[in-house]
Amino acid sequence: MESDFLELLVANERVGQWLDILMDPFQRSRHKFAISELRQDLQRGSSYIEEANRLGVTQVLTKLLANTNDENTMDAVSRIIAACSGPLACGGKVSSFVYDNIAVHIREGALGDGLGAKVWSVCNILCR
Repeated sequence: MESDFLELLVANERVGQWLDILMDPFQRSRHKFAISELRQDLQRGSSYIEEANRLGVTQVLTKLLANTNDENTMDAVSRIIAACSGPLACGGKVSSFVYDNIAVHIREGALGDGLGAKVWSVCNILCR
């Protein structure tokens, strides 16, 4: 419990530090570095993502995205926004089942949460 609190404290400090740089127009030369570090920090765990969402990283990066033409920056910013968006940002899943040599492919959207695959898995068990 105490370690979770300490992790949130460190996450708040680190994410806040990068966000301050990104919001300061006089530090544009450090934006790429801050984006790179923020991206690495978000890979450390849910505490960092939680703090990024709480501090409004997505809104700041969305504005930054509109003002850049650099492909690498756009890619890194998109990945950070996707990480902050969680499962809703995933592209969906594809599951396949075979019944008497007939393949059934189920493609689910991001909001499906695997429901179609779960239903077909249960159907498969019940049909045998």
